[in-house]
Amino acid sequence: MISIIDFAHSDPLYMGFENRDGVDRHGPFQNLELVLSGRSEIGMVSLVSYLENEDNLRLLNTANIHSKGKTVSTLLVSRKDGLKKKMDVAITRNTRTTELYLDLVLTSLHVEHRFIHTDYKDAEDLLTVADYALLNGDEALAVYAGRNHIIMDVGNAFSRIFHMAPVYAVSVSRISENPDTTELDHAVMRSIAYKMECARSLSERIGIPMSVAEDYYNTILYEYDNHTAQTIEFIRKIIRSTNGNKTSSSITR
Repeated sequence: MISIIDFAHSDPLYMGFENRDGVDRHGPFQNLELVLSGRSEIGMVSLVSYLENEDNLRLLNTANIHSKGKTVSTLLVSRKDGLKKKMDVAITRNTRTTELYLDLVLTSLHVEHRFIHTDYKDAEDLLTVADYALLNGDEALAVYAGRNHIIMDVGNAFSRIFHMAPVYAVSVSRISENPDTTELDHAVMRSIAYKMECARSLSERIGIPMSVAEDYYNTILYEYDNHTAQTIEFIRKIIRSTNGNKTSSSITR
């Protein structure tokens, strides 16, 4: 069984499978549990989750979620304009890798920051907790149809500062296994044919301009390449050097 992420960014990848009977879709944390328990042979998980469980997981050089620069859907938003020297940022779920990228970006800009973890998903709820909110996926895309200010495309900022491609999710198996990735590789190749169809569906579903939906899918890359490997190694070193201690303070709410 293959389990890919059930976010919009993986829609073209899912449609690229010739036989979807053996393909499930779940959130990245659930995919991690499915692989570790042996219920899924291959699962797509967040980059940070893979690196935190590297002793038990095998990285597969196949489908992943990355971009060469801007991402359109990893956004720091606010009701106000610009960055402050001190910032509180409300964090939604499923943003652990994006949170790490924002942490690195704000630290490089010498912005003192604190992350507040919440169970909220959309911008309006998150902005009741703090002046700034970090969003990804559909909730981030919905901002383009709203009134809140987009302060930063986090993936683009990471790319410009560190000269690397932001990688968000990777495919893994249990370390004791080495599964055949042919089906996944073929889905990657076929996915490009479905991006326009997925853009139309996304535009209609969440009420954003078609131009934004097209731009979003044009930024998403699934192929495992040298850019992917370079970023994974960079983030691996960051996580090992900090040993779990972040450069910003973090609280849960």
